[in-house]
Amino acid sequence: ADPAWQAFADTLIGAGNDAHKAAEAKDLDALFEANDVLYPPCEECHIQFHPGVGAEELN
Repeated sequence: ADPAWQAFADTLIGAGNDAHKAAEAKDLDALFEANDVLYPPCEECHIQFHPGVGAEELN
């Protein structure tokens, strides 16, 4: 895989795991923190690898 894409994917995996743990612990603050880490790589990855498709188009 492209190293830049892999870096985005790795960040998403880590943040997704953190979000899962926070949800299981019913820790809303930790869930919001995970979301803060989760969202930016999505935007940046779409800008770099799939221009013109953002979150609004994926819903």
